[in-house]
Amino acid sequence: MEEKKKFIAHKRETKEGFFEIQTVKEHLEGTAKYAKAFAEKFGAGAFGKCCGDYHDLGKYSEEFQKRIQEDGPKVDHATAGAKEIHSFPIQMAIAGHHSGLMDRGTKANGPNEKTLCGRLKRTIPDYSGYQSEIRIEQPQEKPSFRNTPGHLAYSGAFFTRMLYSSLVDADFLDTEDFMSGGGVVRQGFDEWETLYRRLEDKTQHFLKSKPSGIINEKRNDILQQCLDLGKSQGRGAYTLTVPTGGGKTIASLAFAMEQLKANGMDRIIYVIPYTSIIDQTVEAFEEILGSKNVLAHHSNVAYDDEAEIAGGDIARKKLATENWDAPVIVTTNVQFFESLHGHRSSSCRKLHNIANSIIIFDEAQMLPHRFLLPCLQSIGELVRNYRCTAVLCTATQPFLGPYFPEDIPLQEICRDTEALYEIFRRVRYERLGMVTQEVLTERINNEKQVLCIVNTRQQAYDVFRALKGRGNFHLSTWMMPKHRKRVLKKIRKRLKAGLPCRVVSTSLVEAGVDLDFPTVYRAMAGLDSIIQAGGRCNREGKRPLSESIVWIFDLEGKPKKLKDYLAATSAVLPKHEEVDSPECIAHYFETLYHLKDSGLDAKSIIEKMEALAFETVSKDFELIDEESYSVFIPINKKAKVLLAQFRGAGPSRGLLRKMNAYMVSLPKYQYDLLDDYRRIENLDGAVSVLINLEDYTKEAGIKIPKNDLGEVLYFA
Repeated sequence: MEEKKKFIAHKRETKEGFFEIQTVKEHLEGTAKYAKAFAEKFGAGAFGKCCGDYHDLGKYSEEFQKRIQEDGPKVDHATAGAKEIHSFPIQMAIAGHHSGLMDRGTKANGPNEKTLCGRLKRTIPDYSGYQSEIRIEQPQEKPSFRNTPGHLAYSGAFFTRMLYSSLVDADFLDTEDFMSGGGVVRQGFDEWETLYRRLEDKTQHFLKSKPSGIINEKRNDILQQCLDLGKSQGRGAYTLTVPTGGGKTIASLAFAMEQLKANGMDRIIYVIPYTSIIDQTVEAFEEILGSKNVLAHHSNVAYDDEAEIAGGDIARKKLATENWDAPVIVTTNVQFFESLHGHRSSSCRKLHNIANSIIIFDEAQMLPHRFLLPCLQSIGELVRNYRCTAVLCTATQPFLGPYFPEDIPLQEICRDTEALYEIFRRVRYERLGMVTQEVLTERINNEKQVLCIVNTRQQAYDVFRALKGRGNFHLSTWMMPKHRKRVLKKIRKRLKAGLPCRVVSTSLVEAGVDLDFPTVYRAMAGLDSIIQAGGRCNREGKRPLSESIVWIFDLEGKPKKLKDYLAATSAVLPKHEEVDSPECIAHYFETLYHLKDSGLDAKSIIEKMEALAFETVSKDFELIDEESYSVFIPINKKAKVLLAQFRGAGPSRGLLRKMNAYMVSLPKYQYDLLDDYRRIENLDGAVSVLINLEDYTKEAGIKIPKNDLGEVLYFA
């Protein structure tokens, strides 16, 4: 009897030198099992299974079988399944499971155009061999998302994206299972009950200890409200408006943990605006929950360095960054929202694991204004159809009500927030008006400990350079992250010892940097930035209000990109007695959003989503709109070792992430100046390196050549 032909999906070489195969049918069944489980979380298990069942039908072609057995040319094996299934979301997921989501296109598109309509017209190798093993069954169910008036087209596009995520993660995992011989390290995290008890021990310690003073009493009250509401309320959208110093980080985690336990949810995702403030949040969570249960995922983290993470945690965390299969994720606005609007499998793979999660948006006022509407729309969709709870958490709650999806009510967690602001008020805001740099410098020189925050790197350096005496420090992104951390450590040490400490910085110190000065100067900016600066003054509340002043001043040379923020602040400040009152903050954001108006969806992302233009959305949705270039500073032995590895082996994602600690990011025109004057060496387009370390100073970071003579000056 003739042996039945085996159609091969994958093959791997064993330690003994033999080849083992995974048949196409085995791979389809394994992928379908994973994809069904993933999609069941949002009521689409049958859709997930269908994606898995037919995603690799093209591997039944003779051409593909020749490729895998003889290492022949690449063969399109993704289009076949899309041709067989009539459901659009499944067609899109299958067709794009390697190349990425594409625009739907129109019937007029030809076979060579990069749209789904064009793709389905392609002539592909005969894959009819599948008929000996598989019977095609069209999906009978319809997507279970809520048919909300006005949101149906958007919901359909979002569903397609989540289905795609379920398929690509399933495909990756089943392939890894086979190729590793079952050796892929997954899970290994502590049980949620264990994590709950650890946090409960921490919160009960706060609540049972007798608070000293009204501030600590109110912190405990905020914490208790978060615990109570987390237990009693179902999934939904919430705001947590807590003044600076109110303990919102632990309180929001407590709310999330109670929500998770009460509603049977899967994970907690903490979204932060900047990579620079992630570390201390991660450290706080790791201290309570254990480091292996907290995953930091942003551009500067690398989990392939065995010196950093012991044992199996390396592989476990490395995989978890790819699909977010971990208990607690701490990530950035950029990572979270660009993934939600991305089209590549690498960025979308994690999305299905957002379903049934609690998502906390720290510093919610920092949601990107140019994309505010699509960001809020995506948050609303996650709450509406993907069993998520969203918490918009901030000390300066933006005026979001009119812009949030109308069918998703926003509920405030804390009672009587206005009274809280009165109790937590630890600083006075005073206006200086327009000042010269000389006057500003003189005032700073007369202070023993003071923080001055300005709007540009050039201003920061110019003011710093004019200071006299010892104990003066400069902070800006002209300095590499490693350098800034070292300077911040010195600053904290001097502040604690009561030594002279005058710091001139850009806005990088405003959010999440734990500094406490008796006096702060803040250049005129958006009101939320001014209040954030106030959070660096009398942070511990140990000084009288009369001695804790934030001076707001105007300085020549206002950046154009701050135009709307400055206009909104200037419009509302004269109308409110207290700069940091909830009324003033709400008035500011209402004014700002009115000024920006159509600019709240600057690239018409929602319209393009509804048109199913997935690749176009991905390219247009870039939170960091200014083109920037990285320069590596080989400042010490460790940096030089990394550079040698780069020169030897070329770029890799893990290596580049380690190198980020020694990178300075520059706008194109500054980078071009360094290049023109041959101050940098470009390494194969991925990164450039500073040639002469004399062009990097310990006071201010990288030097930029400005004039025609190549004279070195600093400028923004």
